[in-house]
Amino acid sequence: MKKINTLIVILIAAELIFLAIIFFDFSPGDAVRVNWEKGGAAKYNRLSSVPVLLYHNIVEDHVTPKSPFAIKRGTLVRHFKILQERGIEVIPLAALAGGGGDEQNFSGGRSVVITFDDDYLSMYRILLPVAEEFNYPLTLFVYTDGISRAGRGGLDWAMLREMERNGIDIQGHSISHSDLTGVSLNEGKKLYEEFVLSKRIIEQNLNKRVRYFAFPYGRYSLELLEMARSAGYDKVFSTDYGPNIITRDNFCLRRHHIKNSYSEDFFISIVE
Repeated sequence: MKKINTLIVILIAAELIFLAIIFFDFSPGDAVRVNWEKGGAAKYNRLSSVPVLLYHNIVEDHVTPKSPFAIKRGTLVRHFKILQERGIEVIPLAALAGGGGDEQNFSGGRSVVITFDDDYLSMYRILLPVAEEFNYPLTLFVYTDGISRAGRGGLDWAMLREMERNGIDIQGHSISHSDLTGVSLNEGKKLYEEFVLSKRIIEQNLNKRVRYFAFPYGRYSLELLEMARSAGYDKVFSTDYGPNIITRDNFCLRRHHIKNSYSEDFFISIVE
């Protein structure tokens, strides 16, 4: 058993060294390997497209949100009820993005994917009970610098493990939550940490493979897309608005930011 564990450590170290070489040697010219282009016009059909909703912080109903992206618990519950009342199926991210064995595992009717970003404590205190009430499969993208050790008052790994056990899929959002478009392509160590090391930290602490990456602030470039591919992600996510056509094999998928200024009718227009 000791020899097996040593072999596993050696294999992991070899993989990290290989990926580090890719990142440290990366140059802007390498991006020509990306097979990515803006899609042409496609006939929109709600049954062939899946909106991915993006939420951030959640506050209790008596609290005034400090950010346009923070919504009240009651608003979130109302959104979830709207989906329920209108027969819109909430599907796992893997059913849309693939790579997890759940590809296209949904009814074929109107569907949405629900995601959350960042390491807010409200993800555990508010989102988890609401998710359990509705039994919706959700995804939370976390950046690893924001995960506290037990007793420091923030999200910690024990909380994330409990969320994983209860239907909230944890995925990658970098180490530091930096705007990666502002990082020089010559800073190989920094980019390696943001893409690769953050992935490995989550995988080690949650004992799972991290398949998806959400760009901090939704900002990306062709070079960053190539780096994400090299790091081993199956799909990446932006904050570009618009539907995701299920017949397209896009590497970078769009998400709809949900703001607290949106009316109920506007929310319905997104999910309908």
